[in-house]
Amino acid sequence: MRDIDSTQLREILNYDLETGLFTWKKKIADKTIVGRIAGCGTDRYVSIRIYGILYYAHRLVFTYIYGKCESPEIDHINGNKQDNRLSNLRLVTTSQNKQNLRKPNSSNTTGYLGVSRRKKGFSAHISLLGDHKFLGVFKTPEEAHQAYIKVKREFHPFGTL
Repeated sequence: MRDIDSTQLREILNYDLETGLFTWKKKIADKTIVGRIAGCGTDRYVSIRIYGILYYAHRLVFTYIYGKCESPEIDHINGNKQDNRLSNLRLVTTSQNKQNLRKPNSSNTTGYLGVSRRKKGFSAHISLLGDHKFLGVFKTPEEAHQAYIKVKREFHPFGTL
């Protein structure tokens, strides 16, 4: 993906610090309406198409405000991928970003973050500094999840559970 220049970005979009929304400042395509909110998003990130290239709005915020966005990852502090207020965004490493996960992976059958089904119960596990740590086996997924949450709050400073 080609990076957009901050000067060019500011010529075509306005950014509102309080709402985190971009609006079109300049008509750059047939469907562009000056003054209308730019971008679209469902349960994923807001994306904005500029000259045929799709950009994530949270990355554009850093380019718009600071002139560039060199960080590989940006975390939405409150977990809402639609909330692109600068106050809700922070530059993080991949490890730090994973600390703020709020939902289990789609392949997780227990429905709980940090919990796996075992033959004789449910195991809790967490990654700490790149190491996978086993927290024990529990009778219910809720008990395993509570063990996970306890350790997560202690060792994951970037998590907000």
